[in-house]
Amino acid sequence: MTYESPLAYLLGLEDLALLRSFTGERDREFADDRIAEIRELLASSADAAVDVARVSTVDGYGSGHRPTTDPTRRSTSTSR
Repeated sequence: MTYESPLAYLLGLEDLALLRSFTGERDREFADDRIAEIRELLASSADAAVDVARVSTVDGYGSGHRPTTDPTRRSTSTSR
């Protein structure tokens, strides 16, 4: 089971932006804006974090896919 948090993801992106600012790629206003955005994110209580079960590619595709050899499946091709 994996824990996925959109808030943590956004904070990580803001962190990368701040690292660019630290190395001189951006100015003070840019850094101040990122810090303000982080404060807003932390102040909001909206975190839609969820526990996610991982599945293999084969299982993931197999869960909602019917084989193309399924006789009940109708062809959408217009060529004959």
